[in-house]
Amino acid sequence: MVNDFGESMLFLAIDGGGTKTEAVVADRGGRCLGRAVFGGSNPNFVGFEAAAHAVAAAVRSALEAASASPGRIAKAACCIPGMKKHREELSRLLEDELGLASVLYDSDMDSTLFGALGAKEGIAVLAGTGSFAMGVNEHGDIFVVGGWGPIIGDPGSGYAVSASALRAAALAHEGRGPNTLISDKLKRHYGVTDIAQLKSVISADNTGSLTYLVREAACEGDGVAKKLIFEAGEQLAELAQAVIKRLDMDDARYKVVLTGGMTVFGDPLLSAFTASLRRECPSITIGTPFGPPSAGALMLAYRAAGVPWSDDLLGSLKMTFL
Repeated sequence: MVNDFGESMLFLAIDGGGTKTEAVVADRGGRCLGRAVFGGSNPNFVGFEAAAHAVAAAVRSALEAASASPGRIAKAACCIPGMKKHREELSRLLEDELGLASVLYDSDMDSTLFGALGAKEGIAVLAGTGSFAMGVNEHGDIFVVGGWGPIIGDPGSGYAVSASALRAAALAHEGRGPNTLISDKLKRHYGVTDIAQLKSVISADNTGSLTYLVREAACEGDGVAKKLIFEAGEQLAELAQAVIKRLDMDDARYKVVLTGGMTVFGDPLLSAFTASLRRECPSITIGTPFGPPSAGALMLAYRAAGVPWSDDLLGSLKMTFL
């Protein structure tokens, strides 16, 4: 496909998740003109009404920051997990209410993969509110593991670590597990005086953002918190290993990247991830992320419009998201 959009046309990325929504407006050369971040837009975590509000607010703010009207957007790429069953409502919002003429509705897995790699081949492991690993080899074969959601389980994710922190506090309270600093931090977080009171205050929509408590406890030397981070790293490595083995990608020319909000745990998580991955896959290159999923969403928008992923375009995108 040959791109027929003028140099003045713009591109829009809409990336969503359980805790935040980001919209980015960029020109044809990959230069960011406007960017906005609002609350979560995965309806499985926040409900569709709140998700739609976050998407609309992010898009309007990004367009305003870019001093651009919706009519200047040559192609928008919307990559939000959990939106498949709300596709019709989302389309009405973006196309009818917000006035975007051409919207690509793509998988958040694709935006995460290409955003993390900045390339057509490799493996990305997302560790955010949810988790999954996705790979593409030189033959174009694709394989995905994880991404099952909070009920079936997203190993190594923020939601999983938060749930594990709650279980650890419950076990400590009952004398079935070691004491942990996480317990007092949870009581302060939820405004309760006894761990048993958590039974009446926790719900699916207020348990996905407790990772900061685990991080605090680990920094203060808490053994339980350190173990939770270590286990998360190993679980994320297992996701990567499954993709590498299925696609026969244990080769130095392929790169695997760990990305997402869980990377705020820094070296403890990355070290566990790296050590576990190396035991099973000694040859693959372990790299750092090219950019966030919003960069990948922009790449998808460019590709859908026939704009090639040139070195100059990717270089500008990388500068945009530094």
